[in-house]
Amino acid sequence: MCSDTKFLTLSHEAQDALRKTSQETEGIARLSQENTEILSEIVRALKNIADKIVSTASVAEENAAASEEVSASVEEQNASLQEINNASISLRKIAEALKELTRKFKTS
Repeated sequence: MCSDTKFLTLSHEAQDALRKTSQETEGIARLSQENTEILSEIVRALKNIADKIVSTASVAEENAAASEEVSASVEEQNASLQEINNASISLRKIAEALKELTRKFKTS
């Protein structure tokens, strides 16, 4: 009878061990599923970030092009202002010469 008791004890221990193994396996499966869901969320977030980076790069390229256009326009305006300044200097010289001629004409 002692061997029957040992057999029953071993049988119960084996059942308990199987039950615990089954519970642990289910826990691992749940954790695996949770990890898969988390990884999927991370992948979606990374794709979203990548899209935003591409969008930002596109805006940066557009801004760079616009800055180049503004720079070129400023250079053109500076050149025009230089021409106006040169013309003003010439006009002033002509006016001074005309004033001098007028003064000479009046005194003669």
